Amino acid sequence: MAYTNYANLEVEYANLQNQYNALQGQYQQLQTQFGRLNSTYWSLLESLGYASGGGALLPGYYKSLVIFIPSGYVGSVHITVSSTPSNVEVYVFDLHNYAMWYASGSYYSYYLYDAGTYINDQVSLNPGVYVVVIDNPNITSTTISFTITTTYTSPNG
Repeated sequence: MAYTNYANLEVEYANLQNQYNALQGQYQQLQTQFGRLNSTYWSLLESLGYASGGGALLPGYYKSLVIFIPSGYVGSVHITVSSTPSNVEVYVFDLHNYAMWYASGSYYSYYLYDAGTYINDQVSLNPGVYVVVIDNPNITSTTISFTITTTYTSPNG
């Protein structure tokens, strides 16, 4: 009788161990799926005009963010940048002018330009693709922190 109970407990333990191992595998799969979804979420958020971060910006280097304003909306882009110890320049270009600036350093127009150690600006943009550029034109590195947020509104209410 005691041996039968022990054998039954061993079988039950083996079943529970198998269930536990299956759940562990499912948990690991869900963690992987969550990681992919989270990465996709942040990529989408960034393409819709949200980013924040910071770090060293070497002399002559820049940080850029592409913003997509969907058809039927106006995007209000709020840009906050602080830099230490040097001024930075902030531009908002359409793709054509960004390509010119990137290739040659010249451009025809921009939607926003500001320079300084603290920049807090806002610009309204119609549907299209734009590039926010934080440029370090100095001969020394500077440390930046930035936040870029976009609010979308429909002009039709």
